[in-house]
Amino acid sequence: MHILHVITGLPKAAGTSVFCGEICNGLARTGHTVTLAVCYPDAPDHYSLDSRIKLASIDSLLQACGNKDFELV
Repeated sequence: MHILHVITGLPKAAGTSVFCGEICNGLARTGHTVTLAVCYPDAPDHYSLDSRIKLASIDSLLQACGNKDFELV
């Protein structure tokens, strides 16, 4: 299943980003395709993600709204 998660950011110190990161990591480990959209994907303080997770900017995903690849958002 191709899953999209959207969150404003992934700072290591925030509980929400740790929670989101752990969910995405777990889904990737079980074989799901996971994309995580954040405001600033190049921020240096991101929570550590599995290498199989695609990190994208929210803006780039909104521009590609015609793409219906995601099965769950």
